[in-house]
Amino acid sequence: MDTKKRAWQALLQDAVHETEPDKAEAKTHAAEAAILNRLGDTWPCPGFAEEQELFQALDTIRLLKGTQRLSKLAQPEKQKGRSTSPAATGGTKVKR
Repeated sequence: MDTKKRAWQALLQDAVHETEPDKAEAKTHAAEAAILNRLGDTWPCPGFAEEQELFQALDTIRLLKGTQRLSKLAQPEKQKGRSTSPAATGGTKVKR
């Protein structure tokens, strides 16, 4: 296995296993760039097996990005710097 192939696979694994949202987004972008670069390196004649792996990896990137978007949508108050937890509101609930 050559170094470039191992590089995109390692970056993809890092992105998949990252739990911190900001780091996960950056790692996902890095993995996507490495995968696309590898596709460019192998064009016009990639090996069939590696081509399949690369396209499956891009599907994984698509899923990661979707999960990251959903995670951001699920936490809108955190993104705005506001919290409605009882501790943050002096023990009372905030009515909206």
